[in-house]
Amino acid sequence: IGFGLLEKGDNPETIPWKRILTLAVVTIIGFSIIFTGMGMTSTGASRFLFRFLEMGNQIGGVVIGLAGLYLLGVLTLKEMPPATLHKLYIAVGFLLGASLGLAYKPCVTPTLSVIINLNTHAATAGRGGLLLAFYTLGMATSIAGVGFAVSVLARRFRSMAVKNLLTRLCGALLVTASILMISNHMTNYKSLLVGNLIPSHHHSPSESHEGMNHEH
Repeated sequence: IGFGLLEKGDNPETIPWKRILTLAVVTIIGFSIIFTGMGMTSTGASRFLFRFLEMGNQIGGVVIGLAGLYLLGVLTLKEMPPATLHKLYIAVGFLLGASLGLAYKPCVTPTLSVIINLNTHAATAGRGGLLLAFYTLGMATSIAGVGFAVSVLARRFRSMAVKNLLTRLCGALLVTASILMISNHMTNYKSLLVGNLIPSHHHSPSESHEGMNHEH
């Protein structure tokens, strides 16, 4: 949302729909690659990702933190052509998606835990992988869709104060996520969120998380 608000063209008639949508799509791709890869527990890709999970969390936390500081105005970029800036946003969007995929690694909800269990057995890995791909795509698309809609809506406000406030809010959320990742407290946040919003009739998030760590 924040990067979409920073795009030029305050006139509602000149909103760069394709650019904002592109940012959303590349973020989905980055998120889906990592999230799905980690959920395919019987594959070498998953074992590789979990082997370097702690390092990945630290790197991902730094990427998210830098993006947050940029949206807060703490960090700035030198003047560059709009096309170059957009390419930079694309790269950052992909890295942000991948970093969030690490932050929201599988075993978050009871439904996802069932899918992960399918992936632990060779006989059901194909079915589990397909379900995981659709689950990941649905979740990432929902998040990006909301962000895209809010970005377009926010750009229609004439008040720059409102736009700046929303941009700073996006930056603050990214910095908060960065701190949680780097300090290894993201799991506590997810457990709190799932525990309060989702009925636990299967495995709990913490139990599934521990199971996957043991598996890898």
